[in-house]
Amino acid sequence: MRIRVAITLATVLAASCSYPRVVADIDRESPPQDLGRPGYVRYTARTGAWLGGLVGAVVSVVTLPITWPISLASDEPLGYAKQEFLFWGVSAGAGGGHFLLGAPVDSLDWMFRRAWTDSEFEPGFEFTPAERPKLPQDDGQ
Repeated sequence: MRIRVAITLATVLAASCSYPRVVADIDRESPPQDLGRPGYVRYTARTGAWLGGLVGAVVSVVTLPITWPISLASDEPLGYAKQEFLFWGVSAGAGGGHFLLGAPVDSLDWMFRRAWTDSEFEPGFEFTPAERPKLPQDDGQ
């Protein structure tokens, strides 16, 4: 019994190592802060990512008896790294929580504030022509 508890605690600690990194990546990149979202929208989405990642960590630990042998049998990582497949629930839960708590607040902020005010973010829609492809024989001769 003690061995099972020790293995479970070690697994939870391993899942918790990826947990803050995943939440920080989602908070920084989904969407970037320079798109004009206010602090209360980002805070709500970040809270959802933390709560969803917590649920995802528990799911990752529960599915570990399935994901661990599959990751050992694979020749290459099943994602960007081996840990990504093992603890898939952390990133899935963090992304889901980020959306479930952040999207309603963001859409309300869009409908009642951002759609009616000028934004600092101005997307560029100018036409930028592409450079002509250079072939090896086109060296200027």
